[in-house]
Amino acid sequence: MARLRQSLSKLKGNLYRAKARVLIVGIMTGMVLLVFFGTIAVLRFSYVSVAQQYQAAIQRTLQRVAAEFESLEGDIAFSNFGEQSSDGHGVPVAKLPLEFINVIPGHVEDLKPLLGCSFTTLQDSRDQLCAGVLENRDYGALVYLRGTFHVDSELTSPTYAKSPFTAHHFSVAVTARGRTSNFVATFDPVRRADASTAKLFSPAWSIAGFKTTKQGADDFTRERDIKGRILAHLTPEGAVSSYEFILQLPLYAYLEAPEAQTIWPPEDISQARVALKLLGPIGDGQGQILMNGLETNERPVFSFESMSQYLSPGESLRFIASPGSDPIEVFAGNHGGRYESRSALARLANRVVELVTPSIATQKAVVLSNGGRIELSGNPALVLGGWSAAAKAILAFAAILGTLLVISGFAIHHYVLAPLNKVRRNTIYMRGRYSDADDFKLPYLILNQHDEVGVLWASIEDLHKSITTYGREALENAKNESDILRAIGHEIKSPLQELLIRHNKPDDPSAKSLKRMSYALKMLSGNPTAPSSGKSLGPKEAISASRGHLTKENVVEYLENAAESSDGITFAHSSGSLYVSADGDMLEALLTAILNNAKEFRNQGTEITLKVFADASWVLIEVGNQGPQIPPDLIDEIFEYGVSSRDSDGEHQGLGLFVAKQYVKKMGGDVHVKNVEGGVRFAIKLARAH
Repeated sequence: MARLRQSLSKLKGNLYRAKARVLIVGIMTGMVLLVFFGTIAVLRFSYVSVAQQYQAAIQRTLQRVAAEFESLEGDIAFSNFGEQSSDGHGVPVAKLPLEFINVIPGHVEDLKPLLGCSFTTLQDSRDQLCAGVLENRDYGALVYLRGTFHVDSELTSPTYAKSPFTAHHFSVAVTARGRTSNFVATFDPVRRADASTAKLFSPAWSIAGFKTTKQGADDFTRERDIKGRILAHLTPEGAVSSYEFILQLPLYAYLEAPEAQTIWPPEDISQARVALKLLGPIGDGQGQILMNGLETNERPVFSFESMSQYLSPGESLRFIASPGSDPIEVFAGNHGGRYESRSALARLANRVVELVTPSIATQKAVVLSNGGRIELSGNPALVLGGWSAAAKAILAFAAILGTLLVISGFAIHHYVLAPLNKVRRNTIYMRGRYSDADDFKLPYLILNQHDEVGVLWASIEDLHKSITTYGREALENAKNESDILRAIGHEIKSPLQELLIRHNKPDDPSAKSLKRMSYALKMLSGNPTAPSSGKSLGPKEAISASRGHLTKENVVEYLENAAESSDGITFAHSSGSLYVSADGDMLEALLTAILNNAKEFRNQGTEITLKVFADASWVLIEVGNQGPQIPPDLIDEIFEYGVSSRDSDGEHQGLGLFVAKQYVKKMGGDVHVKNVEGGVRFAIKLARAH
């Protein structure tokens, strides 16, 4: 944990030192993020309305598909779920709902199409064929054939006395459970009751049938269960354009099966195949094949797969006949879906849009009345549509703006931040190196010379050189001054020693003054250099570095001598001695400095008062005068070195009170000053000695 706190503290310090770079990089990064997330927000906002339109579109598509299957064709498709596939052996037999009885021959003249089970032939895509059985056994074990064919000539009827093959006829083979039954169906024109009825209805033919041993054989017998109807479609000019037919045939393979009485339609009915051919009249050889039901398309006209025409690329339909059954999935084909080829750049733009736009619900479902279920899965990519152009424009603008911001950030970093960081590192390296400016090598080379950073660095170098030169000159001047002081001290020492010898008696009034002069001379010139650095000491450093020797001193004696040696000083003390822990020379210098200050600033003719107070631990000396007060802006700094309230005349250097403060602190005491009514009062606090 301590290491983690240390790392975090170091990181905080680094960030603080590089806050300008962090701020600029943060602003640039914020702008890039603003462009990024702003683009996403704009795309998502504009995407919503387009997505809602697409959801409505797929809902309409699903409703259209559902409407297609809510019909007879849809019922047929779901009744034969997954079983409607032609394999080249004929069309499969489908299960037909009971609604099919509405188109059984004899009920209506206009036959309805059954696209759910109708397969188009490969010979002519207009020809269709459907084969199926009803879901109810009550109508018989019959297979119903429904279809359309086109021939250029009118249908002919056979001469039954000769052969059914002497006219147009159907040749039908029904294969089920490994058994094939062959039939021939002939056409006889239907005669209308009167001419007016004939004008209202289309030409029609009834169908009669025969059972044969094999297709095309002359051995045939009448089959009463074969019957049907053919109707002709006429053009406005009265010509025949096509023929619709419906035909029923017996299913012998299921008539003789015992389960046919109970299970209908049979479970394997989808495996049965019906092969129908329309043949022309047979002369000496084979009749012409006008319609070939053996060669058909794989899927019926109406099928699950045919619903792909309503889908767009990427969409799919899922048909479920009942819960648990295998579904049939249909995907979009090339049936007019909204598809267009796109360039690689456009595909990339679409991919980006897909990533930033919100997902939408594209799953729709509907349940049909027959229990079937249809699910439509939309393609979210299609939501782009016409909106993609605007989205691409937004992306292009955002990309350009983001690129410009990145380039701007790189330029600012390369031409401003990086050089400024080098300037900062060099400046930190140069800090404190003022005496060896020509000897050190900078850690970073500043290549900028003519721009703002280069000018700034040149100014810093010039300033550093100026400071170094000034420092060198100041050091030399200080050394010279120190040498002069030592020389003066050396010259004064000898005569001062002689004076001390002559005035060595305690009662000599000059002894104390000479002693103070000797102490000051020793302090200022006795230690010319600092012992560790070798640098010359100024007066401030010399005074601060001085050391005193604490002894037991009678402060009353010092104050009495001060009052006696100078006029205008009053010391009122009853009697007795007060001893303090002090250095005698420092105490003498301390009192002299404060008394000199009080003398100089007292009003002419007024007295300086000395008072002393004591308790068990401390002795307090008060020195007061009557005169001008200390300016309020100087009273807190009056004891600092070089501070003086006198006019600057070159003689007063602000040393006296600084010396007093330093000496009293070295003796374990303190000194304070305050303005009082009519003057100033100094208070000196010293430790009492017992």
